[in-house]
Amino acid sequence: MTLSNYHAISFDCFGTLVDWESGIINALRNASDDKLELVSDAQLIACFLKQESTILADAPGIPYPVALGKTYASILAELEKPCDTIQAMRFGSSVGEWPIFNDTIKALAYLQRHHKLIILSNIDDASIEATKTRLLCNFYRTYTAQAIGSFKPALNNFDYLVRHLEELGIKKQELLHVSVSRFHDIEPAAVTGIDTVWINRANTLNGTLSIQAEFSPSIEPTYKFRSLAEMVNEHKAGY
Repeated sequence: MTLSNYHAISFDCFGTLVDWESGIINALRNASDDKLELVSDAQLIACFLKQESTILADAPGIPYPVALGKTYASILAELEKPCDTIQAMRFGSSVGEWPIFNDTIKALAYLQRHHKLIILSNIDDASIEATKTRLLCNFYRTYTAQAIGSFKPALNNFDYLVRHLEELGIKKQELLHVSVSRFHDIEPAAVTGIDTVWINRANTLNGTLSIQAEFSPSIEPTYKFRSLAEMVNEHKAGY
């Protein structure tokens, strides 16, 4: 089966379409003045992943900006730095400022001419809607953790995706899921029976730091590409 044969393509948003690691690092540094000046980018991401995972697991219904604010406070506490409530709120509202990868908009513009495009995101409804306006794409459907009631890598999120698309006439074998994270998306999607594309952005932080340290992939993705641009080139070759 070639990429062009799928009826619909679903995307993780933050990390795959939006450069969340650069966004997180910049927002942490901007919110904290100079309190994190001596902390490396790698250490910031490691702290963020640990604290965010705990907060989301403890409160699966929490709005994502609130979760980010709590994560900020936990990061500062872990690093033994003072935390200011206004700074935590500033970090929590930073989602709309996170940069979009430079191949995203062009790739979406091409792919939406051939497929129904869907977002499956670990974020709240308001934040994803604000982000979608920057992606310049007419997405067919958007499914968020807020609506689903759980966060990826929960299998429930992918069962929800399959169930709702089947109600719209799109069968599971007609769906392709795209993500940079093997932990949050590729593995649970594959367990659910969805074909997958792993975007291995190894030349960015996302390629090396966004996998949980204890995670060892056990299922290979259906396709592997180094960027969305490379995926589009392969798609064109299939016509």
